[in-house]
Amino acid sequence: MWWEKLIQPRVVVPVLLSVAALAFVFSVADVPVVMDRITHMPMAVLAGTYVLVLAYLALKILQFSYFLGKLQIPTTPGELIVAYGVGEMALSLPGGIYAQNYVLGKVGHLNVARSLAATTAVLMGELVIALLVLLVVEIPGWWWLRWSILSLLAAAVLFVVALLKIRALRRWIDEIFHIGPLRQMEVGFLEVLQGMGDLARPGIALRSLLTATVYLFVLVGGFYLTGHGVGVGQLTFQQATTIYLFAVAATEILPISSHVGIIELGGVSAAQAWGYSFTEGLAMMLGFRLVWTGSVWLTGGVALFIFRDEFKEEAEPG
Repeated sequence: MWWEKLIQPRVVVPVLLSVAALAFVFSVADVPVVMDRITHMPMAVLAGTYVLVLAYLALKILQFSYFLGKLQIPTTPGELIVAYGVGEMALSLPGGIYAQNYVLGKVGHLNVARSLAATTAVLMGELVIALLVLLVVEIPGWWWLRWSILSLLAAAVLFVVALLKIRALRRWIDEIFHIGPLRQMEVGFLEVLQGMGDLARPGIALRSLLTATVYLFVLVGGFYLTGHGVGVGQLTFQQATTIYLFAVAATEILPISSHVGIIELGGVSAAQAWGYSFTEGLAMMLGFRLVWTGSVWLTGGVALFIFRDEFKEEAEPG
């Protein structure tokens, strides 16, 4: 039953964490002032942000399409747009980005497990760029952040090397996936790993990281615009970069989190380090959330309407 899926821990825990994070941020900020700042955002800011949303969506769908092509997963333009649109619109939900793989499997009758590698590679590229930027551009007083990032990257490299070189570790992981219900996940998990390996080739990885860098800075540009739109006129692009990329990194590192709540808490914390109040930080993060998500939903809704026949074709027998 649908309600049984909703009460599973992998759904309930992220939702509760998001609610708790939002409740904390709202409890320490002046919410009426926050809402007043957001509702008085100039139309020029809204229009400028929407243009950036279109650029961001275009670059990111090209990235996703490029990965699917390298994985030899054939898609029509309609299937790709429908799947990608659903994924972006569901981004705020726990694991919502992977909705695009489910939809791609439905409308395109494709291997969902292998396409998961493309989506995961997109997320990993974003995380790597965010961490590298935070290594170079410091947040005031957060001396621990650089060492934490270096430790995390070193641990990731050591794990990958160990996985590739130590046969006993691979056998141990293989044995884990032969335990009870995990046995059914083994084939799909191995397909995802194989796909990730195919996308880790130097030429593919370099191109994907460059693309991710561009669309992440487009995203930061939207945050910078809305920050000024809610009245934080002293916000610099450097500050906007560290605030939002820290929020992105914190969200993607936590595997049980959803975007809502966690990303706001991370952004407000980074904004405080730059000397902004909770109210200013929440106004920037929440204002950007509403404008950016609303623009994505508007664009995605139009795209889904235009390509609605893709769902009809999937529903037809044979």
